[in-house]
Amino acid sequence: MTETVRLSQPVDYIAIVPYLFGYHPTMSLVVLTFRDQALITSVRHDLPSSQGEAIDVIAHCLDLLAHDGASEVAVIGYGPADLVTPVLVGLREAIEPTGVLL
Repeated sequence: MTETVRLSQPVDYIAIVPYLFGYHPTMSLVVLTFRDQALITSVRHDLPSSQGEAIDVIAHCLDLLAHDGASEVAVIGYGPADLVTPVLVGLREAIEPTGVLL
């Protein structure tokens, strides 16, 4: 049986993640891609610990968006702000020119 779940508030996206992965992520970056309001892909990355790792994670996320033909993406960071914020900012800056809604 297929269930339909409507996600409309930021808290909804945070609440659905443990059900998608089967556990509560920690020290992670979760990327949910959508097309026509349907979830296409959910991936989890370890939080990058260096700028080089952050560039690799951002590149993988951009490849994922292109591969999925995503029209929207939700990105959730789990961990301390000093590790989460830089990768979220870099990812937002990389996604904005693509036209994918963030």
